[in-house]
Amino acid sequence: IENSKDDEINELGKNINDLSEKLEETINKLKKNNMELERDIEEKSKIDEISDEKIDEAISDKAAIVAEAISAELGVTVEEVQAAMEELGLENADLLTVDGINAVIAEIANLENPIDMVIDPEISQAIANVGEVLNQSLTELSEELDIPSDEVANLINTKVDAPKTFEMP
Repeated sequence: IENSKDDEINELGKNINDLSEKLEETINKLKKNNMELERDIEEKSKIDEISDEKIDEAISDKAAIVAEAISAELGVTVEEVQAAMEELGLENADLLTVDGINAVIAEIANLENPIDMVIDPEISQAIANVGEVLNQSLTELSEELDIPSDEVANLINTKVDAPKTFEMP
């Protein structure tokens, strides 16, 4: 009977140790998740602290850079880019999206078929070059506003009235 009690006590001790390890693992996971949540809240707070005026100004500045790139790539004036945006009902934030850029380029180039954007080597190269300018502009916007790039994308999406589906002219 003595051996049986020792075995039960050893088994109980082992089970308590196992439970203790599992509890410690769970606590560590909770601490990690809590830290991530606090970081996320801090990032959201940063965005909330940035004034709408500063955000609009930064977006406008970067959209102007993209408009200049479109202008240079297509050999048109910035005013013609702005006129195409107006014709399509686009705003500055739209120029910081791939769909917006593609719509403006299609409008200016009078493309009748979306495949022309891929088939026409000059248009295709123009899109690629403007895309590089867009990526650089978004990186700079992230740095200027001191927010992560995924938050910049979310911010731009909130500035774009609604998801737009562009039809070829």
